[in-house]
Amino acid sequence: MRCVFRGNSMPVTVKWYKNEAPLEVEKGKIEIKNNNLGKGRVQSRLRILALDTHDTGYYKCEASNKYKTIETIGILKVQGGE
Repeated sequence: MRCVFRGNSMPVTVKWYKNEAPLEVEKGKIEIKNNNLGKGRVQSRLRILALDTHDTGYYKCEASNKYKTIETIGILKVQGGE
């Protein structure tokens, strides 16, 4: 999953959540990478390795600076194999 935010005030802090619980990098399972794209744009990528049905949920990407906080939410549904 990825999100891109634009703003004029840096620095921007980006946090990821699953079902409102904070997500942290977990070696071999969860990768989070943040990149400054220039012109006030910041991109954050969440990568979940070895997806399984327990990864199903609501994922939120939240960006904040000293002026405000904005967020975007996505739903991930992982179906089991047959």
